[in-house]
Amino acid sequence: TQGIRATEGTPLVANNEGLVYSEQSNVSLRFSTMLGYRDFFSAYLEPVFLARQHTVGFDGTGSKVDLLKGYGMLTFWNTQLEGGRDSMWWGQGGHGDLLLTNNAYPLDLVKFSNPEPTLLPWLFRYLGPFKYTAFVAPLTGYENPADPWLGGLRFNFKPHPLFEMGLSTTFMFNGEGMPRFNPFDLFNFFVGRSPLYANQLAAFDLRLRLPFLRDAQFYLEYGGEDSGGWSPQYPAEIILEDNAWLFGIHFPRL
Repeated sequence: TQGIRATEGTPLVANNEGLVYSEQSNVSLRFSTMLGYRDFFSAYLEPVFLARQHTVGFDGTGSKVDLLKGYGMLTFWNTQLEGGRDSMWWGQGGHGDLLLTNNAYPLDLVKFSNPEPTLLPWLFRYLGPFKYTAFVAPLTGYENPADPWLGGLRFNFKPHPLFEMGLSTTFMFNGEGMPRFNPFDLFNFFVGRSPLYANQLAAFDLRLRLPFLRDAQFYLEYGGEDSGGWSPQYPAEIILEDNAWLFGIHFPRL
């Protein structure tokens, strides 16, 4: 049988960049530093030292030193190119989302984005300020298939000061024994028609701010697999299959 081997890691310590603590005693030390040159270049480094009792680390002991995050960014004409190790958070949830969060270990990636929201031309300007993010990263150590690549694309819109929404997709391709990625399939990924040799997830999320309720924020996310299609037998599976819902309300001013 085929499947995915996964663990909870440290379930009571959320948003921890994939660091897993052991039972009994743990010691963790992290610090970060930034540097930059005007608005053109910036860099970020965050090393970590982790000592865990009765746990063997990468160096054969119960401790390890690692570069948790480290990347450089070039910015030109409202386009940002990032390369290095970084994590991403796509969605609205407070402790996790359906596609990407910093609960997982950061990715070694190349990423494009626009740092300043912009308005799209023609009728699309009514969608409000627009931002995009696109990335690609190797998944070293993944087993089925071995060592594939992960790509993703996200669009954010804010048609009203009180309302924002996002569309996200991630897709896994290549890997040992799999057909090579065809650049002509890139469009199919973005419109939700991934090839048979790839695995794609997609999600839609929104956030509505309610000023009359002490600025409470209601958020919702819907996502699922790429092999879907609506049927009377499973009416909740709209476009996506094996779907999931995430929703909640946040009170920032109790």
